[in-house]
Amino acid sequence: MVSVAYLHLPGVMRAPVAGDDAATAQWVPVATALDRTLAFDHHRILRDALALAGVPPYPPTR
Repeated sequence: MVSVAYLHLPGVMRAPVAGDDAATAQWVPVATALDRTLAFDHHRILRDALALAGVPPYPPTR
């Protein structure tokens, strides 16, 4: 399996829109997202994106 992710740092945060694969979509704080169980390798993808953006790691490391 290969995962591909894109990092975009927008100047304006628009409301997310759910696609055909989700009933709803919402922004959540990074710490909240990292504290949740994420599907597949999404936890690692989020941590890698934060590292690329220069954000210090959030505990706990999974």
